[in-house]
Amino acid sequence: MLHTWKAQHETAIRQLGINRKFDTSTALKQFVTKLLTENHMLWQQLGPSSDTALSDPGSNLHFVWQLRKLDKILPNNQEIVNAVEANSSLLSAADLASFHSFKIHAQAFEAHQYRRVDSYPRFPKEFAAMFIK
Repeated sequence: MLHTWKAQHETAIRQLGINRKFDTSTALKQFVTKLLTENHMLWQQLGPSSDTALSDPGSNLHFVWQLRKLDKILPNNQEIVNAVEANSSLLSAADLASFHSFKIHAQAFEAHQYRRVDSYPRFPKEFAAMFIK
């Protein structure tokens, strides 16, 4: 039963934003900005470079960070990927190239959450620059 629930949950996460259509690139970018901003705030306040993590390396903040990566950041990343792919015609070739850098990062970041990898591509700052101004 637990395996069934897990599979259903994973399927639901993979479908986030897949049918979301926007009329303009501005609308798409506003949607993505909201998700990127949430991810950034979580990373800034809970991540390994947060003030708390740096000032108190012995704290258990890493546990909260692990949870937020799984329940917020990974679903947000998947929703971003799905929404951009469903609306790729609204973006320029340069924007799509930045998006593909983000997609590579998001997939590797997810894989790292389930099985540690030595390194993975970092978040592409040029992708954030497309949205957060």
